[in-house]
Amino acid sequence: MDINEYLDSAVKFLIAFVKGHFVNLIVAAIIFGVVLVIQKLMGKGIHRIGSRLRLDDKTEKSIRNFFRFILWFLGGSLIFETLGLGKVLTHHLFSIKGLEINLYSVAISTLVIFGLNMGLGIIRQFITGLERRQKVDHGTGASIYLIIKYVLWVITITLVLQIVGVSISILLASLTALLVGIGFGLQQLFNDVVSGILLLFERNLKIKDVIQLDDGTVGKVTDIGLRTSKIKTRDDITMIIPNSKFVNERIINWSHNDWNTRFHIAVGVAYASDTDLVKKLLLECAHEHGQVSKNTKPFVRFMDFGESSLDFRLYFWVHDVFVVENIKSDLRFMVNRAFRENDVEIPFPQRDVHHYQTKG
Repeated sequence: MDINEYLDSAVKFLIAFVKGHFVNLIVAAIIFGVVLVIQKLMGKGIHRIGSRLRLDDKTEKSIRNFFRFILWFLGGSLIFETLGLGKVLTHHLFSIKGLEINLYSVAISTLVIFGLNMGLGIIRQFITGLERRQKVDHGTGASIYLIIKYVLWVITITLVLQIVGVSISILLASLTALLVGIGFGLQQLFNDVVSGILLLFERNLKIKDVIQLDDGTVGKVTDIGLRTSKIKTRDDITMIIPNSKFVNERIINWSHNDWNTRFHIAVGVAYASDTDLVKKLLLECAHEHGQVSKNTKPFVRFMDFGESSLDFRLYFWVHDVFVVENIKSDLRFMVNRAFRENDVEIPFPQRDVHHYQTKG
């Protein structure tokens, strides 16, 4: 057959289909028109609600696309049924160990996952909008999003398995023995996952918090996952930490302290030094440093009469605890310079050595 014969056959089939389904085509056209009208009204309604909630254009567009996707999916399914094409969707494709997979289940599963991704995008943009308007902080927004994301994925996977015909109860029953064995072998993994869930709900740890681990490592939290979290140390090294470490071990969270956090540096001077001058120089160094808080005044303590020196401590407050070691270093440089300029001596340790000579 040449191309003309194919075209003739197609035209004859189309004419026959129209004659046999004329009423159904009219109904399908009406459904199509109704869907268009609903889409138009829905777009205006979403725009009105978005204006009241002060949603940004990107978030509003994502919400509109999401509901448009649901509307056309429902409308398309109805049009297919009206035209008698539902059998096409239920056509058997293949089987997996007695489980029959058809076009309908594949299409629905794909659409459900696609809808989930769109929904998560809308939720993420909505939370980002709240963060920009300072309704919630970044750490809170990230924690809320992770919780919603994990819950929705569990629901979606369960739903997809049900759609393709997998019975969840039978699946769990058949895997019980295997899951028990895996549970014994993966106790630490489950411990980390449960710890991650506790962190997300209790919110003792948030993104951008500055923490100190039990081994003395200080870092800023950059990501909180379900099993592990990431911190960035002062050396710009990213460390991946199991979540159980944050729950079971002692962790110092500097970000849970007040806006100002107190630190100190220690220094010893010679016994002949003018203690009033030492105090004055230490306070001047603290006041001159740009990152030392001016809201709470630094102070000096005369700690003790040491073996070789008079021991002092300079106490000061800072806002950014993540860089406090740099601030301490700067202050030590400034103190050393000020002491040299004012002839204040920092002594070496002194020891008395007694030498006894035996006869013979």
